[in-house]
Amino acid sequence: MSDYAIPRMPKGRRTLLDLLNRLRNTGVQKDIDLPMIAVIGNQSAGKSSLIESISGLSLPRSAGTCTRCPTECRLTHTDSQWTCVVRLHLTTDERGSPIKPRVVPFGEALTSKAEVEERIRRAQRAILNPRTSPEAFLRGATVDENETSFSRNYVSLDISGRDLADLSFVDLPGLIASVGQSGRVHDIELIKNLVISYIERPSCLILLTVACETDFENQGAHHLAKQYDPEGKRTVGVLTKPDRIPYGEEESWARLIRNEVEPLANNWYCVKQPSSNDIAQGITWPEARAAEDSFFATTPPWCNLEDHFQSFLRTAKLTDRLSNILAELIAKRLPEIQDELYKVLQHAEKDLAELPPEPPSDPVSEALRILSEFLKELSDRIQGTPEADGLLQKIRVHTARFKREIRATAPAFIPWVRQEAHQHKLPPTSFLDNEEKPATGSSLLPVVGVTANNIYIEEVMERAEISRTRELPDHTPFRCPAELYYRSMSSSGRRQSMILFDTVYDVLKKDVENTG
Repeated sequence: MSDYAIPRMPKGRRTLLDLLNRLRNTGVQKDIDLPMIAVIGNQSAGKSSLIESISGLSLPRSAGTCTRCPTECRLTHTDSQWTCVVRLHLTTDERGSPIKPRVVPFGEALTSKAEVEERIRRAQRAILNPRTSPEAFLRGATVDENETSFSRNYVSLDISGRDLADLSFVDLPGLIASVGQSGRVHDIELIKNLVISYIERPSCLILLTVACETDFENQGAHHLAKQYDPEGKRTVGVLTKPDRIPYGEEESWARLIRNEVEPLANNWYCVKQPSSNDIAQGITWPEARAAEDSFFATTPPWCNLEDHFQSFLRTAKLTDRLSNILAELIAKRLPEIQDELYKVLQHAEKDLAELPPEPPSDPVSEALRILSEFLKELSDRIQGTPEADGLLQKIRVHTARFKREIRATAPAFIPWVRQEAHQHKLPPTSFLDNEEKPATGSSLLPVVGVTANNIYIEEVMERAEISRTRELPDHTPFRCPAELYYRSMSSSGRRQSMILFDTVYDVLKKDVENTG
């Protein structure tokens, strides 16, 4: 895909736009930055009239519904009959929280332009009332008050016909500075955030509409576009309502067309659309274009501009330039989109792999199977495994220490009286060598409670004499002193046994948790 060339022929542009539209229908723009044209401007900046002239449609103008949700227009030049397909694109619920993207067809394809305005009005009504079935609004249902004042969900119009350019764009609600008595103050920030969510994307071409009847510096849409495109590389400026320029200020607007002030990489354009009175009189689109040509050909300062700058006047020039820019942007982004889609797919597959298995049809059998597997694995661990971190290997270190500590509690009996002990030497013993060898790793564990006080034969005899009860003369029972020494040893051994038990329990618990 990296070998894509920037298309110059209409067929190439159409192919790229079709690909882009198919991607947008999947809802992938939630994760991928897809190229688009976003039409922004202040309320009453002539945005709707511009879109009507490009698409050849009449948009709803009553009750402000056309400004309360985005409307995406996808224009395709074909040699077949003119058609328009309306769809609802749902990405959020009534609270504005993200949901799984859905594309809902809104009625059959239209073949008459006269039917489009009402279909769009009903579609926008369905967008603003998400709790009600779209079918109800398609049949003509109305409401006294919309459930939401504005929505991120949008209406798409797939329009094809002979007199259309290959172009796609999104019409966003107009920015407002204040609300009327029936409006909501938070709508000002809501619309601004909605516009920002589009124009902050690096692949979004900003089509900035500026009305010539209002002071340039007072138009908030310009400041917002400049904030997110400070160098003007992805903004196309459009001056509207040039017939309403206050007398004497014409030259200041002509300087924008010459790119002398607020320069943009793709320049400023100027268009002239029919007035409300012209539309009421039933002016046709061919008549409107002819009137536009006549205006720029005869009205200063536009008619006095050099030939080079004449290419920035009229709707047809703007439409052709937008189509080329969008196609170039798509061609440039395609290799990057492919890489991004691959990463998103890998991430999705990873998330799917981490999901638990689907619930079984027989829960009892599944529970028994899990218990059986757990018991088998636990039994194998207890029997012993060859791994260095096996259960028995972990326990062996502690049992070896336990052996040494118990052995250390044994009394150090010396079979001589204290005064003669230095004259004798005990022979070496070997019967405990095997048990007293330190286990691997046991040297890392400290030995606690070790005593080595010597006990001489006279001390044993004294303890035996004290222990005598009803024995015969000169008879000292072995059991009495042995029990005394055993009791002193067993108290220490009991404490060491409890320590070993607790230690082995902790090792076993951690092993089971880690295994699970």
